[in-house]
Amino acid sequence: MDFNYYEYGKYVPEQSKSYGNWFPSISLSMPVGKVQMQLSYATDIDRPSYNYLRSGIQYDNRYTYETGNPFLVSEISKNLNYELAYKWLTFDMTYSHTSHTMMSNVETYKDNPAIGLLKPVNGKAYNHVEASINLRPSFGIWYPSFTASVVKQWLDMDAHDGKISNKPMAVFRFNNTFNTKLAMLTWMMTYTTKGYGRNIYSYKPRFCTNVSIYKAFLKDRLSFQLFVYDLFGTDDIHMSAHYGKMKELISDIQSTSKVSLTVRYKFNTTRSKYKGTGAGKSQKNRM
Repeated sequence: MDFNYYEYGKYVPEQSKSYGNWFPSISLSMPVGKVQMQLSYATDIDRPSYNYLRSGIQYDNRYTYETGNPFLVSEISKNLNYELAYKWLTFDMTYSHTSHTMMSNVETYKDNPAIGLLKPVNGKAYNHVEASINLRPSFGIWYPSFTASVVKQWLDMDAHDGKISNKPMAVFRFNNTFNTKLAMLTWMMTYTTKGYGRNIYSYKPRFCTNVSIYKAFLKDRLSFQLFVYDLFGTDDIHMSAHYGKMKELISDIQSTSKVSLTVRYKFNTTRSKYKGTGAGKSQKNRM
């Protein structure tokens, strides 16, 4: 399907769209002894939000204005994925090629070097690899889970001091669940290294500890959950966001420990047979 855009009777090719993309997917699964393996390929699309497509200009401060980009096109990724499972061990690795990469960029506003205009643009295509390994054994009432993952990208992007370095980022998670007769206790720890995620660089590592206590009554109709986020107050965020050659935004956000108590009561425990997601859900998310 094609869409032709005209402005005052003049054809505008940049805003005229052709919706003829193919999104093939294929997967192959096979067991090798007690090992389950799967190799799959899929093409995905990430459409810009309507806020990204706006044409009006917003005033942020005396040095920065903000706008959308009606000429923005959808981001398309081609993904090759390999999965392996053996008892309580799983391994996952994905190679992705992303084109028309959507990211924010700052350019000069009306030839005034003192004012930057922040707008979304389509950047260069890039590749990235993500691999993770997960261990989930069980020992009586103890259910530990350890996950180690690493992400490496090859993004060609200009920064104010040259090119971004594309340092890989690793995440380690160690969760411990104790399913006792009194309650279910969960201790969750996450450590994130320095590294890049697209145009954002985390220049200091992060460490977070969460604790949860869950108890249900009346055949699971009534439940209580006490959750403590960032128990030791160490999940500080230290990152720098690159917006082209003109601007780099450095953020240092101090973490705050939080405690929440959730009480739930299920008045109707009959499960719904409807398994759909609802028409237009993806479009509502773009809004």
